[in-house]
Amino acid sequence: MFMDAQLHFWSRHLGECLQVVTVVVGIVTVWLLWRYTVATQKLLREAQRQTEVSLMPIVVLATTTTQQGLSGPCLVVRNLGRGPAFNTTIRPLNDTDGITYRVQHRATIAAGEREGASLYMDKTSLQGIDLINILQRQAHDSPMQTSIAYKGVNGRSYETAHTISLTSDGKDLIIHFDNFSVTGQA
Repeated sequence: MFMDAQLHFWSRHLGECLQVVTVVVGIVTVWLLWRYTVATQKLLREAQRQTEVSLMPIVVLATTTTQQGLSGPCLVVRNLGRGPAFNTTIRPLNDTDGITYRVQHRATIAAGEREGASLYMDKTSLQGIDLINILQRQAHDSPMQTSIAYKGVNGRSYETAHTISLTSDGKDLIIHFDNFSVTGQA
């Protein structure tokens, strides 16, 4: 009789115990699945970020030594990044007298490539020495500001900002890299 009562107790409560165990196992499974999903999303975002960085162009304005037939330093546009830069444009330079100078170069610059850049006032071509003379005529504390806008292979827009000034002796150009920013999403 005692065995019958015990068997009856377990048969009645065994189903309830199994239901509780099933619910607990289900909750633990859902929690583990959620944790796995969160970790996978973090890994995916990091992989996307690394891919983007590996293809990001970084375009800067620089100078190079005088080329044959030109006087003074020559302006160049360099892509220091690992990806190509498309639709590359340089914002015009303005001096303290309000005169605008345009810098022209190829619109597409491959990774690691350096392109010569031409300086113009209206339709007149200028050389590096002319830019030095323009900066010398300005107050010594009035450098010129410009920026380079471009797109990467991922469709994002980027911009680098630069300040152009003279060396302390006033005889050569210094181009400072001021800032790099992502200006548009893909």
